[in-house]
Amino acid sequence: MTSRSHSRAWLPALTLAAFVVAFGATHLPPGNVPTAVSLNDKLMHALTYMVLGLLTRLSLRRQGPSPASSDSVVSFLIVMMYALFDEATQPIVGRTFELGDIAADTCGAFVGVFIACLMLRGARS
Repeated sequence: MTSRSHSRAWLPALTLAAFVVAFGATHLPPGNVPTAVSLNDKLMHALTYMVLGLLTRLSLRRQGPSPASSDSVVSFLIVMMYALFDEATQPIVGRTFELGDIAADTCGAFVGVFIACLMLRGARS
């Protein structure tokens, strides 16, 4: 294992932790959701999914010299499949499935993957 790949070894664990935290936060019963956060719900979705997209794309980075565009597509699809799973399972705890949340998730995931691509391109140079 090279020092460069060793320095990225923590990324998959961080990515998994981010998904677990996101799932926990979105599956609190409605009465248990903290009100201290004053961000708009859709903005919170977009920011969360931006982080998930960024971390997923960085975690799927190939060992080769250039970031592959297929990795970006796969990263985006992974995050979007999770978004659908997340929204579909919220009714189990008394929350609602909202298409507006999926739209915000989509925007956030796209921005996160895009930022990761820019970071990877910069690291390659």
